[in-house]
Amino acid sequence: MRGANGLRILFKASGVKAVFIGIGMPEPKKIPIFDGLTENHGFYTSKDFLPKVAAASKLGLCGCSRPPLPSLKGRVLVLGAGDTAFDCATSALRCGAKRVIVVFRKGITGIRAVPEEMEVAREEKCEFMPFCAPRTVNVKDGKIVSMQFVKTDQDSDGKWYEDEEQMVTVKADYIISAFGSALLDPEVVYAMSPLKLIKWGMPEVDRMTQATSEPWVFAGGDIAGVAETTVESVNDGKVYSLKYTFAKYFCGGTTCRTNFFYKSVMFPNDEMFYLPKN
Repeated sequence: MRGANGLRILFKASGVKAVFIGIGMPEPKKIPIFDGLTENHGFYTSKDFLPKVAAASKLGLCGCSRPPLPSLKGRVLVLGAGDTAFDCATSALRCGAKRVIVVFRKGITGIRAVPEEMEVAREEKCEFMPFCAPRTVNVKDGKIVSMQFVKTDQDSDGKWYEDEEQMVTVKADYIISAFGSALLDPEVVYAMSPLKLIKWGMPEVDRMTQATSEPWVFAGGDIAGVAETTVESVNDGKVYSLKYTFAKYFCGGTTCRTNFFYKSVMFPNDEMFYLPKN
């Protein structure tokens, strides 16, 4: 893939039969209330915070001295309910936080993190604050002092909504947002310009075949918007290679999209392959 300044999917003209994209989601998702806030104010994204913790915790290949851990104190709010949010919560304690509260929009049963991550945070005395959506950040003298939330609830149809009559303000010295990741780099987005893109810069992907809007281009991992863990992301590449092999054998080198039936060929993530009717 090559473009004026980066990559572009132009392999087909050179005879390449298929491309698999598994580049991940390098940028953090942010909401407008955090615009203008920096680490100097006490605001981190998970993409800022965790690499600093890792760099201070692990000796580099060069054997050189490690940088210090981020210095936190007081009360830290971690926003999110995935594995990364709970990583941030337990790491914040190691960085000096006296109290860590994990805040998320849905209930405890809606937590996306694996149970082990949540249990570690609970054992280390992190607190959970469900049914809260961020509304405003309050800053005084250049430092975060509190954050306002609106309570969330579900209607009779199961649709989530924000209850404007229920507002809560929580004191905070630091805020770490862990809302997930996006693909926002314009050069990388341009590199995928033949593909139909949806929210957060992700290509539209058929969940069963992993194909994009270009039938010879496939995607997996974070960029496909389906995998929720590192293990699942890595496995997407393995599953794709097997799918492509099966499709090439059974369908003459093309992605099988019509006249399918389910054949129970089970793989580590319990995927089912589409195979053509005989």
